[in-house]
Amino acid sequence: MQTPNNRSYNRSDVKASRRVGMDPNGRRSHTASRSPRFLNLSTGIDFFDTKHHTTVVRNFHNTSEQKDWNNAMETFKIKAILAAAQYKSLSRAAEAFSYTPSAFSHMTAAFEKELGVKLFHRRPNGVELTKEGQLLLSKFAAMLDSETELMQTVAELTDNRSSELRIATYSSISRNYLSGILKRFKTAHPEIRLSVTVADNLVGWLDEDKADIVFATAPAFGSHEWCLIMEDEYLAVTPQNMLGDRDVITREELYEYPQIFTDDKPLRDYFDVSRFKELTYFCSEDDLSCIDMVREGLGIVVLPSLALKGNTAGTSLLRLEPRLKRPLGFAYRKNLKKAPALHNFIRFIKK
Repeated sequence: MQTPNNRSYNRSDVKASRRVGMDPNGRRSHTASRSPRFLNLSTGIDFFDTKHHTTVVRNFHNTSEQKDWNNAMETFKIKAILAAAQYKSLSRAAEAFSYTPSAFSHMTAAFEKELGVKLFHRRPNGVELTKEGQLLLSKFAAMLDSETELMQTVAELTDNRSSELRIATYSSISRNYLSGILKRFKTAHPEIRLSVTVADNLVGWLDEDKADIVFATAPAFGSHEWCLIMEDEYLAVTPQNMLGDRDVITREELYEYPQIFTDDKPLRDYFDVSRFKELTYFCSEDDLSCIDMVREGLGIVVLPSLALKGNTAGTSLLRLEPRLKRPLGFAYRKNLKKAPALHNFIRFIKK
């Protein structure tokens, strides 16, 4: 799937803010439980101060370091513009970057002023690219793509190639999305060894260096850049013909039926669990067992459509109203040693 502009990043240029509970970036302050760590946008930019729980601007020791900071900040602003264009909303892009809407809006407006070009029309229900913005969008995307190619070239010149790529993902993505891609990739790049781990909880795997690339939902990516590959819609799975030939069921109606409830955050946010008249909790990574329970008439379950492919015999699928979707994407570590393998794999996915 082509996703040249589907990038999301969680770091911003530093703007002073003296509001209570905000850090110098205009973001909500980090909690005290966070451990100290350096943040990186291709160059070191800032660090986390555990004493005051704020992000502190690094002091520059020379003009070269100042130049690196400026280059990284310009790169980030471009990433922010691409995200706003992708979501067609400054507030949604700000949320993806862990940003306050006002700080994000101020940053994009300041960048437009620096360029001398208006990139967006601001509408009550979102933003729309101007003609100038549409013209520049592909140029911005090309600039970011060149960053990955530069990393690959540097790695090759310094002989830091690595032939293994560690992939982590959910079982539903592994079965119904990745398997075909991995087979074709191995044919095209037999020199690259692939290691695939399937797990239900992938939060922190990139930070802890357990994987080089993770396919999951956005919360698993933390502060790492990520690319959207699809929006996976949730469907209600009922015993076959339980509701006749209906193809839609409302949230309010579901409260009246026996429910098999999985430990899935989007579902916890979507439903008021206390309102179900009959509830069976299902705690397992095995979606197929859940569907077996539906076939036996134990209740209705709501699952992502990707998990249902090829496993719906003896059941009926109904769309939810209001609809519920989970964004699926991939995130990766910027590691020069793995840059060639990563670059080849990501380019293969985007095809």
